[in-house]
Amino acid sequence: MSKVLSGRERTADIENLEEEFYNSRRNFFDLQSRYVGSHGEVSGQEQVSFSNDKLILETLMQAKAGGGFVKELDNIRSDFEMLAAGRKKIAELRALVEEREQAIQSIQKQLKPSRSAHLEDEVVKLQQLVKMTKNDVDYFGKLVKMTKNDVDYFGKG
Repeated sequence: MSKVLSGRERTADIENLEEEFYNSRRNFFDLQSRYVGSHGEVSGQEQVSFSNDKLILETLMQAKAGGGFVKELDNIRSDFEMLAAGRKKIAELRALVEEREQAIQSIQKQLKPSRSAHLEDEVVKLQQLVKMTKNDVDYFGKLVKMTKNDVDYFGKG
């Protein structure tokens, strides 16, 4: 069951909510800046990783194995090529996801004004409906008053 708050309690509650809102907003912007920083760091590390993969692959291609290690060296080359290809595919997919997230954010930004415009239109329509209803009620009230007067007039006669 909900408790009815006094004026002072409501004011304190509103102040607490506003403080929580501002703290949440500050935390959001802090996290957002951390994300941007770490995203740049991850991108940089991916580039370093790609360079290292390329160097390792070149070294493996130039390496010569003697004895019974030729087959093992070929397996290592093959495995590393698959690993490098997988890392490259992951980076491409991450870039695609980020591109689509940006597209979604852009669409959401475009929808916000149209949503508010739609809501404003709805408010205007509802205000008009309220005015019409009020006019109908006023008219009906006048009719009832007139009818009552007529009954009183004819009832006395």
